[in-house]
Amino acid sequence: MKRLIRKSQGVSLTETLISMTILLFASFASFSLLTSNAAKTNLIEQKVNLANQLDERVNEYLISNNFNDGSSGNTSFSQQSIEGTGLSEYSAIDSVSGLNVSQKAFE
Repeated sequence: MKRLIRKSQGVSLTETLISMTILLFASFASFSLLTSNAAKTNLIEQKVNLANQLDERVNEYLISNNFNDGSSGNTSFSQQSIEGTGLSEYSAIDSVSGLNVSQKAFE
């Protein structure tokens, strides 16, 4: 019994360093994953907002038959007719992020 008690006196310095290294690696991997997901989420949110702005302009065009291609903040809008198809391509470009969204609709 005395022999068993003497053997379990605690962990050695090597074991402590190994466990700290493993915990540090796991923490770094988790932090990297969270940061990457946050950046992707932000990019997707910007693209959805840009698509919504373009959709509003196209809907206004379909109602009034006049496309508003004026800039709004950092976003510029454009309309191009696709010859022989009866379609127009509408695009929105955010100059800061470089995002580009386009959609097609009947003229």
